[in-house]
Amino acid sequence: MAKFTPILICATNTGVGKSFSTTKIIDYLNSINIDTVGFKPIETGVFDTAQDCELLLKHTKQNIKYKNLEVDDINCYKFSLPAAPYIAKDKKIKLKNIKTKLKKLEKISDVVMIESAGGLMTPIKKNFFMIDLANYLNAKVLLITPSRLGCINETMLCLELLKHRDIKYEWCINIMNDKDDFFNISYNYYHEKFGDVLFLDRDIKKIVERLLDK
Repeated sequence: MAKFTPILICATNTGVGKSFSTTKIIDYLNSINIDTVGFKPIETGVFDTAQDCELLLKHTKQNIKYKNLEVDDINCYKFSLPAAPYIAKDKKIKLKNIKTKLKKLEKISDVVMIESAGGLMTPIKKNFFMIDLANYLNAKVLLITPSRLGCINETMLCLELLKHRDIKYEWCINIMNDKDDFFNISYNYYHEKFGDVLFLDRDIKKIVERLLDK
């Protein structure tokens, strides 16, 4: 069984499409016979069900090897308040528990796709943020950026932060709504600045190849 560095899927902000992106990559990896497990260490805004975890589990279990996994196997903490983990917590978040669960999932898979909560600077502890999970879990980051108005500023801030922290990363754009008129407005800047940029739907093969490249 080949082993790859875990991937931490983050975003420029909340509501950008982390769950959609994570499940899409899980499906693609399993389709090319790379056994992949989804992992959502912390989920907030949980009432009756942990919707993000349930979605990750559904896609993970499409690989028959994982048919016996349950939500608690791919999650450490669930909180009812829809806010940053540090704010939403009703019990102490122990980072060691997150690392321990990741190690268990790594033993049964080729790669673990870790879905963050919120954006890169969403606090888990007072001075520990989602971006800090990358180094703590020895993970590579996939940054998901949106196509909506304001995306350039969000994207550039996050890329500068990742570079400043010297974190290995890839990034791609999630086209959220055709009505955003992204290709007539913001895309022109991205093309001038970066040349060819990656899009989640169109370029998933290339995104995965870059993420798994050791």
